[in-house]
Amino acid sequence: MEAYAVIETGGKQYRVQQGDVF
Repeated sequence: MEAYAVIETGGKQYRVQQGDVF
């Protein structure tokens, strides 16, 4: 099971998974 959050910024979508650092 993948847990991820979708962040919308400036019309762009970023898929961030748990443990991802940016």
